[in-house]
Amino acid sequence: MLHPSTFPEVIEASQLQVEPLAWAAGNALLVAASLARVGAILFKRTSLDTPEKLEAFARLTSVEIPDFKEESSPRTSVKGHVATSTDYPHNLPIQFHSEYSYAHRWPMKLYFCCFRPPAVGGETPICDTRRVLANMKPATRNAFERAGVLYVRNYRANVGVSWQRAFRTEERRRVERICEEAGIEWEWRPEGVLRTRQSGEAIVPHPKTGEPVWFNHAFFFNVHALEPHDVRRLALSFPEDDPLSTNTFFGDGCPIGVEIVEELRSLYEQAAVRNRWDTGDLLLIDNMMSAHGRAAFKGKREILVVMADACPREALRGGARFG
Repeated sequence: MLHPSTFPEVIEASQLQVEPLAWAAGNALLVAASLARVGAILFKRTSLDTPEKLEAFARLTSVEIPDFKEESSPRTSVKGHVATSTDYPHNLPIQFHSEYSYAHRWPMKLYFCCFRPPAVGGETPICDTRRVLANMKPATRNAFERAGVLYVRNYRANVGVSWQRAFRTEERRRVERICEEAGIEWEWRPEGVLRTRQSGEAIVPHPKTGEPVWFNHAFFFNVHALEPHDVRRLALSFPEDDPLSTNTFFGDGCPIGVEIVEELRSLYEQAAVRNRWDTGDLLLIDNMMSAHGRAAFKGKREILVVMADACPREALRGGARFG
């Protein structure tokens, strides 16, 4: 049964509970059309109960499942291309973001599957980035359209993701080559800290539909967006241009004011949709049409993820449709 006019679009089918891979094989075109229209699909109570089945479902409904570099969230590989959604502390929320939106290359599809729902909280809220953009103040939109976003990241030991993990190498020279190829400025700092600076657009055309979408980490990486307040205070104790971990600016280097950060926080919340996880639920999102986050939680929580269909930034700049 298909429930139209909802975000996410909800699909419940008896075959998903018995033979989810057979259902995926026979309905790949339906999935693609629904995702392109709505931006997110929630498959309720599937029998995807192993990492192997999750990856197989993703392969049947996507083009490719590649590897990605420059990650910012700690994860644990489970099997194949399946990983934990995040290993971020359970008592801290994760703000809205679009995966790898700062990077040279990102996944178009994210498959989140619930193997064990937490006792309390732990939802994966999503929001339509087209709605965020439509409700944005014209002055804010114009500022981001004109200047874009500058990301400053410091890869420090025991803070976030290490440079070794993010770039999948132990060799500094290999990191330097990756940065050069991706147009990232890099600098080795004392105590083994890698500092990078990279710029990107904040508003881009969706490579399949051509619609403008709010696709960036301007909010997520900004120190003023951190929660709770004690974490924010710690981050703000570092110089603005030499952050504890990350910070964002307009592309010309000007600060993104606190009032703009709070506007973005409000826009995300206004557009947010939260569904409590049930075992077997599968949330598939278009990573450019839908931003996502994670609520704090109590108890055991097992949400696994597969990232699929890489899109290079050149596909946007060239104005060509992708996929």
